[in-house]
Amino acid sequence: MIEAGLIGFGLAGRAFHAPVIRAVPGLRLAAILQRRGNEAAELYPDVRVVRSVEELLAIPEISLVVIATPNDTHYSLARQCLDAGRDVVVDKPLTPTLEEAIDLVKFAEQRGRLLTRYQNRRYDGGLARTLRSRRRYSV
Repeated sequence: MIEAGLIGFGLAGRAFHAPVIRAVPGLRLAAILQRRGNEAAELYPDVRVVRSVEELLAIPEISLVVIATPNDTHYSLARQCLDAGRDVVVDKPLTPTLEEAIDLVKFAEQRGRLLTRYQNRRYDGGLARTLRSRRRYSV
């Protein structure tokens, strides 16, 4: 069983990530970082709710962290989690800049950690057609 921690309980965390983590066999939602409010505790009473990244990373069982926060926090949070020895899934976009994305990928590789971007609409009809057409023209 992979123990997962979720950072962020706004729309993305509440509507996409928490339910998906719960639905995937082999994943267990172990903790949710919600800085304010009690909605996470009310919706997921069996899941530990924490108030800081440090508190989430202090849970040794968590090996995967899903980041569902504002885009400008993705880089720093992902780097902190990778540095703490966790695998990381970041809601799209991975980072706001290409330079940050390249640095983050290199950082994950250096630490032997997995890093990926969450793309929940990859196989939607319109997006799938766009991706296929881009592949035809890419070098």
